[in-house]
Amino acid sequence: RLRELRLGGGATLRKDPDLLVFDAEAMMVLMCDDSGYHFYTSRGDELPPVEMEATKEASSLLRAALNGTNQTHPYAQHLLIHSTEMSNAEAETAVSVAAQLLKNMAGLQDQHLQHMTSHTFLRTGFYHQAVEGNKQAVNSDAAYLHHGLVPYGPGHNSAFLVCSAMWGGERANAYKYANVMQQIFKEAPGRRDGPDGSMAW
Repeated sequence: RLRELRLGGGATLRKDPDLLVFDAEAMMVLMCDDSGYHFYTSRGDELPPVEMEATKEASSLLRAALNGTNQTHPYAQHLLIHSTEMSNAEAETAVSVAAQLLKNMAGLQDQHLQHMTSHTFLRTGFYHQAVEGNKQAVNSDAAYLHHGLVPYGPGHNSAFLVCSAMWGGERANAYKYANVMQQIFKEAPGRRDGPDGSMAW
């Protein structure tokens, strides 16, 4: 129905950035289930995954939304990171998108978008940038936790920070934020994103 509305609404609606993003999101949701995302077909560890046709179309819609907003649509940026992160080659096309999203989110408390940039940075070897993105996210998480609020994924954010720091050889940051991660898990051991390693990482 959303696609019918967009395509049947004339030139303006066909190119409306928000409708393009919602259209892409709907396609991506249909490729997800309780076991995770299915945007690519895995071919094992030796060969790169194969992008699903619907994933290609969703990514194209998201790029069109970004082109129509001077590369600043945060939800398009967020979803494009998800639609490309499972392939090294595709993730490399989203590095500038992740960098722009991190820049746009600086100084805000939108911890999930701050963190999401690191999915692209870690996949493409920009380990320091992954550390910086997760530092922003962990700081935002701390503001929520300080006021007794539960942010989205604080254990995952801190674990990702530690992993990025280790892979990038940033020993001091790895030790510092491992302590932060332990404290997060200690205070809320039943939270879904920790302390089980399969969830935290």
